[in-house]
Amino acid sequence: TAMIRGEWQKTADTTVTYILGEDQRRLKYGAEIHHHFEKLNLYGQLMKYNERQDLQTGESQGLTHWFAGTDFKIGSRQRLTIEGGKLQTDRLVTDSADFDLSLIPIEDFVMIELSDEYPDEGFYATIRFVSDPKSKFGYVQLNANFDIYDNVHLRLFTSYENNEPDEDAEYLSQREFPNTSSGLAMRTRF
Repeated sequence: TAMIRGEWQKTADTTVTYILGEDQRRLKYGAEIHHHFEKLNLYGQLMKYNERQDLQTGESQGLTHWFAGTDFKIGSRQRLTIEGGKLQTDRLVTDSADFDLSLIPIEDFVMIELSDEYPDEGFYATIRFVSDPKSKFGYVQLNANFDIYDNVHLRLFTSYENNEPDEDAEYLSQREFPNTSSGLAMRTRF
């Protein structure tokens, strides 16, 4: 992966972030716009991916990923985020070892997240519901993040399927999605 990422502060309340690079055997480019209002934030992203570089023309397809969302405070520490979008799947690549550009096997999605933040204690928690409106597949994810040192964070997460997808063949990857998965990760920034 190699990327160039830049940011343009259009106004005091509007930021445009642009990306150009190569990721998972595809060239990609796109932009995200973020606008801050007094009570909420609005944002959107559009990313284009070309055909896979290691395959012949016609063996893969260019992809478009987009989403739009908003987030706003609903209490002194709580925030609600709502997003919707499309993470297009390459239907021409049949190699089961193909890289999936999304960790979640959802092409069309709606996401609602409730977060609770305790900055003085270094703790942040979220509960997130993600659903594919076409297949009816959905899952819930719980995250807890702890600041354990200056630039070191510990993240505990678990997710589980709360709604099985339709039986159509195009939703096979959703049916194979682990019913429950959990993990612990330590992250740092340099």
